[in-house]
Amino acid sequence: MVNKSVVTKSRSHNPAHAIKSVILGLKKNKPIKSIDPAFIRDEILYDIFNAISDPVFVKNSKHHWILLNDAFCRFKGHSREELIGKSDFDFFPKKEAEVFWAKDEEVLKSGKNNINEECFTDAKGQTHTIITKKNVYKNDQGDKILVGIIHDITEEKRVSNRLKESEEKFKNAFDSSSLGMALVSPTGKWIQVNPAICAILGYSAKELLNLDFKAITYPDEVKRDLGALKNMVSGLMNNYDVEKRYITKAGKTIWVSLHTSLVRDSSQKPLYFVTEIENIEKRKEIENELKARLEELEKLNKLLVGRELKMIDLKNTIERLKKQSEKK
Repeated sequence: MVNKSVVTKSRSHNPAHAIKSVILGLKKNKPIKSIDPAFIRDEILYDIFNAISDPVFVKNSKHHWILLNDAFCRFKGHSREELIGKSDFDFFPKKEAEVFWAKDEEVLKSGKNNINEECFTDAKGQTHTIITKKNVYKNDQGDKILVGIIHDITEEKRVSNRLKESEEKFKNAFDSSSLGMALVSPTGKWIQVNPAICAILGYSAKELLNLDFKAITYPDEVKRDLGALKNMVSGLMNNYDVEKRYITKAGKTIWVSLHTSLVRDSSQKPLYFVTEIENIEKRKEIENELKARLEELEKLNKLLVGRELKMIDLKNTIERLKKQSEKK
């Protein structure tokens, strides 16, 4: 019979206490295929047990199921009558059953709680990823009773794996990019940098992560950059594209082409800036050289035009004098 004191203590309707109360009231190794008021005086207790949304199972020391809630039967895809009195080896693939058995035995022998990530194949052959928490108790006769609560994390695992794959792809693209790339916090601190940006600026990754972008930006351009970042955070700008100057570790001023965009979380809170940097020093050198040549050509052109004008004046003067001479 049920231990009356246990049932009395269970009236708080706490699900965890409810499970423990049912377990402690079980007869030695007796499978429970149906629950009636004669076995559990408080029917509410069993209602609570079955209302728990996560699958819950109870096993005896022989690893046989002796009590299951409705959620477990639905999750497994078998009726309570089919499962009670049976073991994992009767319904699961051998490898899964061996894992369940080993973990059960570990808890039964040690008396210590266990939380383990496992695979669970249902009646339709669909394999789920689950987290199982197992505890061991003793009934009035001193027999060990194993209680397991299962949480299905299949979807969470799938999302987590997709996220991990995306992060790995991003990291590979980030690290192997020929462009300098960096993640920068909303306050301007470098969060992550790739090898290319380290090569451009002459700093190691560790050194850059201890700086903010202002520390290596050409002084005259800091105010402009801060204003652009502020506008991006406030939503006035989506991107920031500019040619700017950085000061390398060696003290050299270099030109780069910078593209920055802002990443936000689901609530639109700014997370970090993604910055791409291309070294355009060679292009700037060519542009400066072309500019210098154009200036020289303009000077030469002005000089030639000036000479041409003088020649025209001289020619006009000669013609005028010639005409005056002929009149005389």
